[in-house]
Amino acid sequence: MSDNNIIPFADPNRDLVRDKLCQAHEAEAEKRGTEFWNYGCGSAEHRIESKTDKAKLYSTINPTTLAVTHEWEPYWYQPIGDSPSERRILKEYLKTDMETENRRRREFAKESARFVESLSGRGAV
Repeated sequence: MSDNNIIPFADPNRDLVRDKLCQAHEAEAEKRGTEFWNYGCGSAEHRIESKTDKAKLYSTINPTTLAVTHEWEPYWYQPIGDSPSERRILKEYLKTDMETENRRRREFAKESARFVESLSGRGAV
């Protein structure tokens, strides 16, 4: 038997889609001249999320077409209500804000009623 048909370092368990995603992710970072701080944090099956010295880099691959897309998210961008604690704080704030608004409306209604009473006592109404 000849060893001419053996490909060195061929691993049958190797994920070629994941390899292409990793290569494209690294190439995108190199193209922008960034340095990785945290590579692949929170990675899903077809997505890599990394922190770099300039921004967060998200790379996603379509496993059917092998098309890779990249998204850069600045560190200052943080959607409101993105975490459970932020949702709780936002809910409490809105609840407090609505309570304040309802209290203001009740006070305004009382003041309006007193004003109308004062006018009716003068014979203006």
